[in-house]
Amino acid sequence: MVDDSENDVFFAKYYYERTGLQHPFVHLPSGTHAVAHFEAVLRGDEPRPAFVLLDINMPRLNGFETLARLNDLAISPPLIVVMLTTTARLEEKERALALGAREFHTKPMLASGYVEIFKGLVERLV
Repeated sequence: MVDDSENDVFFAKYYYERTGLQHPFVHLPSGTHAVAHFEAVLRGDEPRPAFVLLDINMPRLNGFETLARLNDLAISPPLIVVMLTTTARLEEKERALALGAREFHTKPMLASGYVEIFKGLVERLV
């Protein structure tokens, strides 16, 4: 999960750990950390994640800029990126999907929201 909000990370991790997936939950606090992490993945220094939850609203390198930089790394096969935002603006969704995000969600306000996001991702991975 690439997100600068400790609260959002706490709740996402809590519900992720209940999915039964064997992949570890990794938190990267910024877009620059994400780019560095995926450069390490390409070098073979870090394991490839099953999917990426990417916050749009982050300082310095926002989610759109981060996704564009990850695209530039030409990771193959392409990453499963789920964009998360606190707003539900259509132009954000269109931009995220145009950049290659597989899904776009407003950050859940209730536990059931994270459960639904992870349930959908688990079904894709199993």
